[in-house]
Amino acid sequence: MKKLGIDIGYSTFKYVYLNDSDEVIDKGYKFHKGKVENFYKELLDKIGLDDDDLILGITGSLASTIDIGKNYYINNSIALVEGSVYKNKSVKSIIELGAQETKFITNVDSSNNSNIKFFMNSSCAAGTGSFLEEQASRLFVDIQNISSYIDKATKIPRIAGRCSVFSKTDMIHHQQDGTKIEDILLGLCYALVRNYKANVVQKIL
Repeated sequence: MKKLGIDIGYSTFKYVYLNDSDEVIDKGYKFHKGKVENFYKELLDKIGLDDDDLILGITGSLASTIDIGKNYYINNSIALVEGSVYKNKSVKSIIELGAQETKFITNVDSSNNSNIKFFMNSSCAAGTGSFLEEQASRLFVDIQNISSYIDKATKIPRIAGRCSVFSKTDMIHHQQDGTKIEDILLGLCYALVRNYKANVVQKIL
């Protein structure tokens, strides 16, 4: 049977469409800008959901915005673990940095998942992708292009990451001092990692 997996996150709409042999027929990754229903309908028109020979699964923080039967919804964390183990059975820990949610899952075992430990961020956006996207937009840089910028960075300026107001202040000061955009973006990435470690990973200790 064909399989369609859809992940509707806080910022992006992702899907993968597999044939009977689990080979990829089609896949997509788009920033939905809140137009989740539009992207969903476009996808159904494209592949034809009426096919009786189709297994459908939907996950993600905004999956509930799609009005279909509950049997199609899959818990975010379960989908993350099962998908990771399917791709690599030696996986032991998983780091997820989403636009709104960040997770750290450890003690993963492909033969026994009874000892899995799960940690995630609070409601604060610090350490998430939305934090990075918001700060990058202040530099007029699309988040999809950040990697190409930081490849050219030569130093790591210190930027506050717990508060967007403090981050903006630090960024303005660095710009006034002549710090390159590439370096500021790298500093933002380090700020995100520090917050992830403080808000999620430290809960293990």
